Formats: sequence, structure tokens, C-alpha cells
Amino acid sequence: MDTIVGRLAKSRLPKRKMALVLGYLGTGYQGIQYNPPAHTIDSELFKALVATNCISQSNSDDFSKSSFSRATRTDKDVHALTNLVALKMQRYEVPQQVKAELNEILPDDIRIWDVVPVKKKFNARVMAGTRHYRYVIPTFLLQCGPHSDLSTSQLARFKNIWNMFLGTHNYYNFTPRRKDTNADSPQNMRHMYSIQVSDPFTIAGSTQWLSIAIHGQSFLLHQIRKMVHYALSEYHRSSSDTKSMELLETVDPDLTSATALDTPTEQYIPLAPAAGLYLHHPTFEGYNNQPAARRLQVLDLSGYPACATFEDRIHTEIARSEHVFHEYMAVIRQ
Repeated sequence: MDTIVGRLAKSRLPKRKMALVLGYLGTGYQGIQYNPPAHTIDSELFKALVATNCISQSNSDDFSKSSFSRATRTDKDVHALTNLVALKMQRYEVPQQVKAELNEILPDDIRIWDVVPVKKKFNARVMAGTRHYRYVIPTFLLQCGPHSDLSTSQLARFKNIWNMFLGTHNYYNFTPRRKDTNADSPQNMRHMYSIQVSDPFTIAGSTQWLSIAIHGQSFLLHQIRKMVHYALSEYHRSSSDTKSMELLETVDPDLTSATALDTPTEQYIPLAPAAGLYLHHPTFEGYNNQPAARRLQVLDLSGYPACATFEDRIHTEIARSEHVFHEYMAVIRQ
């Protein structure tokens, strides 16, 4: 064997496929996906992985060398309570030590919740089953202004409107147009398992908010933000209040009363602010039923104790963003 090749072979450390469960505040990041020179979650994560010798420097500029995959891609300024990435790591014997060292190096707005062994051919995107998202909105979007209380009947009406999205529907009007996709394409079909609207709660002791929990099989680009705006439009359209009808005309004058779901007719639906959206957690039911998962560790991303405090941080960041940028107020243009 050539001596140089031999030395390289000896220097290579054994690797194992591991999953990192992480949460992050998306503010200030150009999404999660590695896209140099953009500042992304992946770029910060890989710097920390190199610094802790979890991957080699030579593998840091090409994700394919580490068989890298992620459960869910999030866009610019979108937060995640729990997401999951998987890659081959050369440090894996003491996962909790790796977790502690990564958290020491990573910025405070990116946290590692767990380091978990997975099977050799595990692909996070393929193995992820469904996704749970949250969208948080201030109640003044339903009250026609920031200085009135949300009534029980108003809340019930808003909750009921979300039932229209349950089941399987065509979301052609809820994502940017693509030249290669027709209105009746199967790619536009998405299934929503459940949608729950919370009761009002306060963030940082000030404005009242609602949390919309959306559990779906998968989602199109901008789908949830358009669903939120459409639901708000339907809410005000169904109101007999004069102020609410005036608000409807201000919010989206081009949106007709006919449903935008399951129709080939193009309708323009504006985007609700990105700041209110965050990934709550993906699920891995199919993988967890495999013998390999039961032998190693099942992936349940819904129950990490530290996430409760981090979710409060996400809510606080959403409220802070509204205070600074007034994105929600721009929706009603008051």
C-alpha cells in the first residue's frame, strides 16, 4: 500500500450515524439550509461539529460526505422547538458529553436537546412521518383593533373556521405558482390530521395571543402562512360587524368569498407574517416501529423538558418582533 494512502487510512476515525435533536430561534437566520455565504442554522451547526471533532474539517464543506439529512427545512426567520438532523459522526461513544460540548460552542439561540444513535441508512427527511407546526397570532386580529376583548363567541367562530382545512384538500392557491405544476396536480394535495386553536394567553404579561396547532402529513411552501391569512379573511367575512367588514376589504380585496380550496381557479392569498410560525416537532412513527429503532432508541421529539422554557423564548421572540416591526399590525393597516 502506498505510504500516504496508508497514513490517511490510519488517520480516519470510525464513524456512526447519529441524530441530533435541536431547537432554534430563526430570527436573523436565512433559514436552516446550508447556503454559503448566507447565515443559516446548518452553517452554525457544522462549525460546532468541526470544533468538537464530531466531523473532520475535510468533511465540513460537503454535507454529502457525512451523509447529512434533516427532517424538516424551515425558511428565513422561522423558529423550531424541535427538529432533527442526522449524519455520520466520529464522536459518538458518550452522546450526552457531545451534547454538552456542542451547546457550549453553539450560539444561545440554537440548542441541542439530544444526541441519539440511529440505524446506518437512516435518512431524516425520508423517515419523518408527519409534522406539527404552531402559528401564534395576536387576538387583536380578531377584535378589529388592539383595545377590545375577544368574546367567547368570536373565539368559537374562529376555531370553527379551521375545520374547513381538515382532511385531504388541494392547496394549489396556498403556495407560490410553479410552471411545472398544474392546478389539479397530485403535488398540491395535502392532508391535515388535526387543527386546534388555543384559548387566549399572554406573552410577557402584555398582548393576548392565540396558538394554532396544525398537524399535517406534509406542507407546501408558504402553505401555513396562507392558511392563516385565509382563515382570518373567512372569519371577518362571516361577521355581521361593520368594522369587521371594513377590515376584510382592507386585508385582501382580491379574495373572493368562494373557497380557495379544491378549486382550479387561481386566487391570490396574501401571506401572514413569518414571525408567528414555528415547527413544533416532526414525528417518526414508521421508523419507531422498526426493530432497529427499538434496539437503539425510538425518536419521540415531543417530550423534552427543556423545550417548555424554550417555547416561552419563541413566544417572547414573536412578541418582540411584533413590537419592533409591527408585522401583524400591517395586516390590518391601522
